[in-house]
Amino acid sequence: MSTQTLPNKGQIHLTTDNWPKFLNKTHNSKEISGNPESKDFDWTFFAGIANKEEFKKLQISYSRASSFIEKMYDMESKSLKTFLKNNEKNELFQEIILQSFKNIKKTLDKMNFDDDKKKMFFNIAMSFYMENYRKNIYFTEGEEYLLLLCFKISEFMDPNQCGNPVEFCEPHTFLLYKAFLLKCKFKSFLFPNVKLKVGEKVYKFYTKKQLSRPHFFSFLIVYMFMKTRPEVVADLFQEKHIGKKNF
Repeated sequence: MSTQTLPNKGQIHLTTDNWPKFLNKTHNSKEISGNPESKDFDWTFFAGIANKEEFKKLQISYSRASSFIEKMYDMESKSLKTFLKNNEKNELFQEIILQSFKNIKKTLDKMNFDDDKKKMFFNIAMSFYMENYRKNIYFTEGEEYLLLLCFKISEFMDPNQCGNPVEFCEPHTFLLYKAFLLKCKFKSFLFPNVKLKVGEKVYKFYTKKQLSRPHFFSFLIVYMFMKTRPEVVADLFQEKHIGKKNF
């Protein structure tokens, strides 16, 4: 049974209560807390890395991938298009990668960071989408705030638990970013990709029988508004309401 308090009316409460296989286990002879506000909560473990050895493997694989991604940072869209045509034959996948590239660069240009930090965020986001573009997903506006949150979590953690502080933040931010987007379903729920136009063809990532996440989320917002502010919409159900007649 959950020990977490229930959300108040009109609130959404996010917990790790639905991760029972992780709870009540021990890690480094220490019980793992399922509460992110606890000092004993291990972000690395809940993101899927059990120990220092596994994190070192992640550091190595991320370093290899990001060394390639770094070369893309100073590329123009035209240069990237030429590169993709020579290395990815699927036109849809070419466009998905290009969309991530354009959106990440456009978003980072708006943010007040020094060039080194922009390159780091570019490496993290682009590494994730180069790894997962075949899932028909690409970077969309708004994800930069999740990326920044992941970086702040990594920055305020104790880097000594996973190795050299210099080599800790970037791969750890990548790990959290990936966990939030895929394992916690933030990508499909908060930052979904519904369709994409490639030339004259439109690719839709939902069938007619599927309820797309944006439509569901729009319904959810309206429903929550009606439940929390019923007096605002009550008049719409009255026969003599002017707004209803005009509608």
